[in-house]
Amino acid sequence: MLVGAASVGAALFTLFTLHQIYLDRRDLPDLGPFTRFEFPTIGHIYDNNGTPLIELAREYRQLVRYEAIPPIVRDAILAAEDV
Repeated sequence: MLVGAASVGAALFTLFTLHQIYLDRRDLPDLGPFTRFEFPTIGHIYDNNGTPLIELAREYRQLVRYEAIPPIVRDAILAAEDV
């Protein structure tokens, strides 16, 4: 009787642990924007004339093309990576 109860307890503990490790996704970040390759961007609020009133964002990022980055900045990034 005691061995059976210990076996059931061990099985329940194992199932609970496996559920927590492999199936419980409550504390994980949303992977949707990452899989769609969407970076956080800056939101702009405009008035009726189209003049920007405020910029809102958690992170203020601006997407730039490679050609728009000055060569000295590109060289500095490469030099920092080589260290």
